[in-house]
Amino acid sequence: MGMFDTLIFKSFFTCEECNSEIKSTQTKQFENLLSTYTEGDFIHGAKIITGVIKEKLLCNNCSHSQQDIFISIWHSLFIGAYNNYNEAEKRIGSIEKTDLLDYIFFQQKRYVEFIKEYNSFYSLVYRFSEYCEDKENYFKNMHFYFSRKELEEYVKNDNVNETLKNILNDFQGNQDRPDDKIF
Repeated sequence: MGMFDTLIFKSFFTCEECNSEIKSTQTKQFENLLSTYTEGDFIHGAKIITGVIKEKLLCNNCSHSQQDIFISIWHSLFIGAYNNYNEAEKRIGSIEKTDLLDYIFFQQKRYVEFIKEYNSFYSLVYRFSEYCEDKENYFKNMHFYFSRKELEEYVKNDNVNETLKNILNDFQGNQDRPDDKIF
């Protein structure tokens, strides 16, 4: 099968065979870099800038894969997935320039949240590496007073592998995409 990208739907589709909810599909219509997109995301490597792409749904429950859906792309933005071509085309025609401002605000908000999360993660890993170099004196240094409690929680067990695993688990980020619909 090779590499692909994943599209996550805000409105679920129902499998025609078993009535299971289908929350996403895979596609080879873009860059095929194992990227994940949800409605409102800019799609890198889209073969069209504005238009409708036909794709097949795959049901994870019964493996039925004959159901067509239509992906709406507007100026390289994934703006929706629909059961029929006319709905997808209508969605593209209904986009206004003010929708772009909503999109920009949404993306900037996600970017700021990511930067905050990344900086917290980096800071904690950096402090942990310093702690590992001088466990005896690390907590005596007043420079680290404000972040002391957080790090003390992680290093309770004095097992480097376990501590790093706990830090990584806490900073996996929000795997679920926001539920608020942009477009």
